[in-house]
Amino acid sequence: MTVGKTCSISELSHIEAVIERFFLTASAQDLMEDGQARGLAIMALGKAGDLLSDPQLTAEHFFTSLRHQDLNDAVLYPGAPGWMTSPATRTGSPSIFWVGRFRIPGPTRFTCWSVS
Repeated sequence: MTVGKTCSISELSHIEAVIERFFLTASAQDLMEDGQARGLAIMALGKAGDLLSDPQLTAEHFFTSLRHQDLNDAVLYPGAPGWMTSPATRTGSPSIFWVGRFRIPGPTRFTCWSVS
């Protein structure tokens, strides 16, 4: 098959069958990690419980244990997608915002608006 050519139904069915056989050769996690290492946009889908053991979410400390008053127990909650470690001040120091392991510099000062 050449690039840009339209596939027939039988060709598409063959391609899907080959891909399906390939995807049955490894775990979803292994396929995702290997594919992403090769620059492919691929993500493993799983059950919600699988997120608790996800290596990246664990490394990023994504889940937070919070005390639940009604249950009288600690419950894991998803954390915030980012956090601020250094808010901007009036002296002009920059704010620093983190998303996962990525540091995003913010403005050096915030402007306050008043409406009269």
